[in-house]
Amino acid sequence: MNNSSSLSLSQLYNFKKLAETQHMTRAAKELYITQPTLSLSIKALEHELGVPLFFRDGRQIKLTKHGRDFYADVAGVLSDLDRSIAAVRAQGTVGCGSLSIGTIPTIQHDFLPELLQQFWQEYGYDVKMGFTVEFSLPLIRSLKAQEFDLIFASKADNEPNLCFVPMLTKRLILVVHEESPFADRDSVSLSELRGVPFASYAPDTPLGMEAKRLFEGVGIQPAIVYDDEFMLTSVVVANHAMPGVMLDTFAIERFDGVRKIALADVPDAFHYIYLAYDKRIYRSQVVESFIETARRFSSIAQDEAPGTFAVPA
Repeated sequence: MNNSSSLSLSQLYNFKKLAETQHMTRAAKELYITQPTLSLSIKALEHELGVPLFFRDGRQIKLTKHGRDFYADVAGVLSDLDRSIAAVRAQGTVGCGSLSIGTIPTIQHDFLPELLQQFWQEYGYDVKMGFTVEFSLPLIRSLKAQEFDLIFASKADNEPNLCFVPMLTKRLILVVHEESPFADRDSVSLSELRGVPFASYAPDTPLGMEAKRLFEGVGIQPAIVYDDEFMLTSVVVANHAMPGVMLDTFAIERFDGVRKIALADVPDAFHYIYLAYDKRIYRSQVVESFIETARRFSSIAQDEAPGTFAVPA
C-alpha cells in the first residue's frame, strides 16, 4: 500500500456500484463508463489499498472480507457526501434556498417589508431568511467577510469589489420639540441654524460625512452627534430648545411632542440607500433572484445615484 493515498471519488463510486451489482457489465453501464475503464479503476483501487476487494466465483463477482468491510464504510461516507451535496445545492435554488441579509435600521419598517412581500409573491415563502440590523460600516465589513449574501446600506467609494445598487432615497428634515420657536414653521433653511445648537449625525459614517459637507457649505456644525434617529430625537425631547437634523424615518414616530419640519434648501433625495453584494463571490440562484426582484422594486435608476464617500479604515 502506498504511504500517500491517491484515492479518487470516482474510484470509490465505482467500487460501491460494483459491490452492489456484483456484475461488471451492469455496473459499467449504470456508471456510464466502459467495462475496461471500470476494471482498471478497481485494480488501481486494490493496488492503492494493498488488499483484494473482489474475487470471481464462476460468472459472479463477489466481495472479499476486506471488500465487505470497506464497502460498509464507503457506503456510509458516500451517502453522507451525497446528502451534503444535495443540501448545499438546495440552498442555491429559489424555493428552498437561504438568504443572509444585513440591513440598516432605516428601512426595516417600510421599504424592506414591502420588498420582502414582493419577493414572496414571486417565489413563495420557502426561502429561509436571516436578518441582522446594523449601521453601514459594520455591514460593509461583514459583507466583505462573507457573513452576508447582501446588505442594505449607505454607499462607499473605496470598495471596488462591492456592487452597490441604488434602492431608495430619504429626505433630511428638522425635528423640533413642540415648544421650539421653529415648531409653527412649515419649512426652515439650514442657514437659520447659525448660532443655534443642534444635534445631527457623527461625521465618521457615510451618512455623517454627507451631512458634514452639507453643514460646512452654510457654516454650521452640530453641537451633539449620534449615529441614529432614535438617539437624535431623544436629544430633542430631552432639550426642548435643541432641534435635530436627521433623516425622516420611523424612529421619530416613537416620540410624542415633536414636529417634523422640511428643510427648504435641501433636496428631498438627500440620502441614497443601496443594496450591496460582493462581486467576487459566487451568487446562488436565490441570491440572484432576490437582487433582480429588488432592482425591479426600486424606482431609482443606477445612473441617478450621486457620488460616493470614502469609508474610514
